Amino acid sequence: MTHNGLEISPIAVDADGIRKICGVLDSADFKEDSVLRLLGTQSFPGVSERRQPSPELLERTDDSGTLGTLVRLFVLGKSVSLKSFSDAVEPTETVDWQTVGLIDVKDGAVHGNVELGLYADVIAAADWPGKSGERVDEVMGLAPSSRALIQMTVRRKVDTAFDLGTGCGVQAILASRHSGQVMAADINPRAVRFAKFNATLNNAENISYSTGSLFEPVTDKQFDLIVCNPPFVIGPKLTLRHTSSGIRSDQFCESIIRSAPEFLADGGFAQIVCNWAHIGDETSEQHLGPWFENNGCEVWTLCSHTESASDYARLRADENSADRQSADALYDEWLRYFDGENISRVSFGVISLRRSSQAENWRRYDDFPGANGPCGRAIELGFLSREFLNAHRDDARLLEVCVRHTPELKFLGDDRDSKKVRLRLDSGLTFAAVVDTEIADFVGRCNGRLTLGEQARKIAAENNLPLSRVVPQFLAAVRKLIEPGFLVPNEVLGKLED
Repeated sequence: MTHNGLEISPIAVDADGIRKICGVLDSADFKEDSVLRLLGTQSFPGVSERRQPSPELLERTDDSGTLGTLVRLFVLGKSVSLKSFSDAVEPTETVDWQTVGLIDVKDGAVHGNVELGLYADVIAAADWPGKSGERVDEVMGLAPSSRALIQMTVRRKVDTAFDLGTGCGVQAILASRHSGQVMAADINPRAVRFAKFNATLNNAENISYSTGSLFEPVTDKQFDLIVCNPPFVIGPKLTLRHTSSGIRSDQFCESIIRSAPEFLADGGFAQIVCNWAHIGDETSEQHLGPWFENNGCEVWTLCSHTESASDYARLRADENSADRQSADALYDEWLRYFDGENISRVSFGVISLRRSSQAENWRRYDDFPGANGPCGRAIELGFLSREFLNAHRDDARLLEVCVRHTPELKFLGDDRDSKKVRLRLDSGLTFAAVVDTEIADFVGRCNGRLTLGEQARKIAAENNLPLSRVVPQFLAAVRKLIEPGFLVPNEVLGKLED
């Protein structure tokens, strides 16, 4: 195919050629941190910033050596002169980059056939957003939803993992670093080709690939981890295969959630980032509840944000249109679709399931509290803490437990009330709560050495109160402190560190 008169070469999984190119990328320090420093930004530029780079971004990459040339070409989508490219990529030759499909050369200028997205030290080639003409099999790069799933994924060591709808393959590459074997599948053959290329580019050798729909490629397998960033956009029609499924409302995501437990080993996690609809005035819990019925899993839904139907339609229409007139027309079409489906709002979030043989499986719904760095450990802690609380409903049993405050916990003054203290987790999921100073003092003393029974007796003696009066309120407060991860039972910490 061509774009703007240029032939868009298919990506070629040429291991020897890719290894040569990796040498140049490594020497240039083509990694997320270095690129952000060069661009002077806190986060990787979004689609709109890369479609029309600001003069400041272009200036920062001008005369910046090999790294600047690579960023202009593969991040900002700007052509560079053949001479500057040839000088930048020494000791490789221009033809090496052409052979694997990364560039095209025309009229003395080098054009990037693909974008190279970055997450830490991972490099992921993908189609330029919106530059693939009319093809619906465009391969999505590192979108915000990709980064959200990466951040939320539980990163414990496992034997097997499955990247469902692998796209450019970034989830599989990261899973390969803590998994014995990874299976990656996509219904889009073009995506599988990009994923294989990126695995080679990132030296990820323990990934196998298959082309097929949903769980069809793995019908006889179970996994310790399943990750999925599906085409979840809710709208009136299929646009790009990586964005929307063409299936009514959020039923495609529902089908994944309903099917995933069958493919999970006991104790295994499935994590899906998605949109879900609100019909009329229903809550997330009311809408999502039927998705989880009788699935043999504990479920934790973290809702990042909710948009009105109108706001959601406007944002999606603007993203999928080249000009205001077509955006307005698509917006009207989107609103008619939502009216017909009685969709009042749309939420975005991460749904995590853990396969459990427990007779009673729980469901938890939380608004996303914010995040600082990777959150996989916090997600796993949330599951283990809830499991612990269910197993210690009996007060007598809970009193035998030792707990400690988590190292990530910060104690902050409350400007509104000197008798209150704000607790906040400083990394992972940054849950926060305002508590009385007495509770904050108790939390600060928890070092895992005294049982809660010993702590309760101490509090009762200090306040000259009968133990029977102290225990109920004391343990109620402890349970509320364990669920968000402010306090961690020793036995839970042991499981978390296994």
